[in-house]
Amino acid sequence: MKYQVRWIPEAEEELVKIWLDAVDRKAITTAADQIDRWLASAPNTYGESRDRGRRIVFSVPLAVLYRTLAERGEVEVLAVWQY
Repeated sequence: MKYQVRWIPEAEEELVKIWLDAVDRKAITTAADQIDRWLASAPNTYGESRDRGRRIVFSVPLAVLYRTLAERGEVEVLAVWQY
């Protein structure tokens, strides 16, 4: 099953801030693209589980917190940060 990945506005805004402040913008773009691919293809097989049905996944230099809405065929990215 293919999932639609949707970033909530706050997460999308944070990703933009991270990208604008980054020394290596290509690394940010590559990591965000990789995360989108993972979440679109098999969101519950990547990353680690967290409370309330959420998961966290890492692709250097980014991490995202997300949840899968299987009944709607969606993945919702709730937060992103650089580590």
